[in-house]
Amino acid sequence: MRSGFRNGVRSFGSSEAGSVLMLFAIAAVVLLFLVGAAVEVWRWNAGQASMQAALDRSVLLAVQNNRMTDEYANAIFRTGFAGTVAASSLEAAPILSCEQELPAFSCSASASLPTALIGTIAGIRSLPLKVVATAGLAAGALQPGRLQVAVSEVRGGGR
Repeated sequence: MRSGFRNGVRSFGSSEAGSVLMLFAIAAVVLLFLVGAAVEVWRWNAGQASMQAALDRSVLLAVQNNRMTDEYANAIFRTGFAGTVAASSLEAAPILSCEQELPAFSCSASASLPTALIGTIAGIRSLPLKVVATAGLAAGALQPGRLQVAVSEVRGGGR
């Protein structure tokens, strides 16, 4: 009985039959992970772009309307971001914080995007999203009839 088992193990180790199947199985798992990672990166990039656009809009409107407060920027941001696909994908609503250093107004938003496939395979449960926008009034913009907004800095990232 034992010798039959040993012979079976020896013949399995030296046999080349079925090696293509094993190679295909390993390649399929790797390919599945790469496709999943590509989808997750695409979702992260779409979420980052949606958050950046909503934050840019809120900062520019806050400066343009001369209402540079957290509450006003937050209301504009939530209105602009609420209807996006990225907003429905987040674990929780983005956290927005603003600072005012005249003549500039700066806000940052951060959130966490849950993963689907790479969370299961690689253990990465969520991807961070962080965007920053800063705008300021142009020199002389507060003169009557001359309201202009100059974007001094708009950057995204947080990678």
